[in-house]
Amino acid sequence: MNTASRPIHISKAQHGGAYIMVITAIMLIFMLVAVALSVTAASRRITARYAYNVGLFDLAVSGNEQALFLLCQSFDSQKEDVISRAWAQIVYGVPVVFIFSDEGLRLSALDEERFKQIFVEEAMAGYGDVLGDIFSIFSQAPRRRYQLTWELNTTFDMEEYTIINSYRAVATLTPYSGHFTISTRIHKSINGVLSPSRAAVQASIIWTASNHREITLDAYTISVLVANGAIFPDTPFPGMRIILDEFALTMVESQRIDIS
Repeated sequence: MNTASRPIHISKAQHGGAYIMVITAIMLIFMLVAVALSVTAASRRITARYAYNVGLFDLAVSGNEQALFLLCQSFDSQKEDVISRAWAQIVYGVPVVFIFSDEGLRLSALDEERFKQIFVEEAMAGYGDVLGDIFSIFSQAPRRRYQLTWELNTTFDMEEYTIINSYRAVATLTPYSGHFTISTRIHKSINGVLSPSRAAVQASIIWTASNHREITLDAYTISVLVANGAIFPDTPFPGMRIILDEFALTMVESQRIDIS
């Protein structure tokens, strides 16, 4: 038996098919490498942009916080009058229901909600006279809005030159019947040239329960409440204590605004 190996004959068509497969595989590898490089480059640009702008968003949030601080500071001087007016409307208004609680005598849940509504209405009405002293009036119609502006400069001394970053913030406050909206926009300049980097954050400022106070009933207040149909869980007497909620402004629902 002849065991000598015979040469394997490969046709030109087979040679061409193998060549095409190799070229195709190489092209696929190049394409995958290009996609990987472009994704990496895009991710690096996004990461760099985020790190560059994250400070702007922090400044915008601080602008909203500054407006909230000024509102709270202004309310401190009129809080006692607001509580007194709201309590007077409870005493001389529609009949209310008192219940026992762990803290003491309280208004029923329905009357507590009504007291909060009266409190907020009185507080917001009080702001109508002082907002113009705290902020600049920005617009009158269709709804009055107020603005607060401030600037911040940072200087970096290099070996051959100096970089001055300037930030300009504009906080816009809009009052509604029972709350405020606040938005702060930050614009950045580098050595006097306006930068494309900017940010804006908007939030709502609402009234939430923050504390409580005790009111001691006297004979006159008891007689007025009883005459108006107030319901007590027991026979009222002078010296009984009623627990009333207090409310304060709180910033909620902060969100970034797309101003690109």
